Amino acid sequence: AQIFLGERQVSLRLLADTGNSLTDPLTAQSVIVAEQASLLPLFAPAFAQQLTQTISGSAQLLLAAEQSEMPGRWRLIPYRAVGQQGMLLGFRPDCIILQHGKTCKHYSNVIVALSEQKFSAYETYQGLVQPELL
Repeated sequence: AQIFLGERQVSLRLLADTGNSLTDPLTAQSVIVAEQASLLPLFAPAFAQQLTQTISGSAQLLLAAEQSEMPGRWRLIPYRAVGQQGMLLGFRPDCIILQHGKTCKHYSNVIVALSEQKFSAYETYQGLVQPELL
């Protein structure tokens, strides 16, 4: 996946997770969950530092995000996983390009949620995507 925000972009490897049905409850948009550390290059340095120092999924973090360079793009996404539940901070990037084999799909209506959790012990992938998006 390539995720674009303003003049910045990051490339991530995503795992198609058949158990992932996470959507934004306000818009019903699909949500890609990605490691926060992999997404930090998308943000201004001061805000990226604030992301790493504030409790994930908190109202305080949402307020800081709204006061960053991208107001109006942020939301808290409720989630449930095996043995845990909570809120993830999510944002709407300018564009996401998902490549699966020789097929590329462009999206402007998908939310990306930041997870403090590492997804792969060997860093083979940095996030989870719903197979329907591929």
